[in-house]
Amino acid sequence: MDRYWKWLIGDKDQFSLEARVFNATCIALIICVLLYTPISYFMLTMELYLILVVVAFLVSILYYLSRFKGLSKVSATLFQIALNIALVVNYYYNSGIDGPNHIIFLVAFFISAATAPMKQYYIWLPLNILLLSGS
Repeated sequence: MDRYWKWLIGDKDQFSLEARVFNATCIALIICVLLYTPISYFMLTMELYLILVVVAFLVSILYYLSRFKGLSKVSATLFQIALNIALVVNYYYNSGIDGPNHIIFLVAFFISAATAPMKQYYIWLPLNILLLSGS
């Protein structure tokens, strides 16, 4: 099992820690979304179902680019852009300030800190703080 996990996230000789954390995050996100997708389908929330299918597809592509094509920085940057757009959209579709958005923003902030390329911290972390304070 350990060998399979190392293969999924990438060997530490070939991938940086940031790339391996990003790959692990993508795997966890794909699993969570795929588990929640049938629930949203059977509860007849078709908008959420379609959004989850799109998210699973996009994150799978980003994982593939990072893990198998060696484009971890590009994938992480695209992931950060999509994450911030998703946070703004989620705010409007998930009860605004009365919903669970602050917790979701906090989780997204930790994901950003863990997956963003080091040279891009000055972009993504202040943007996430600005989004959180603006909500």
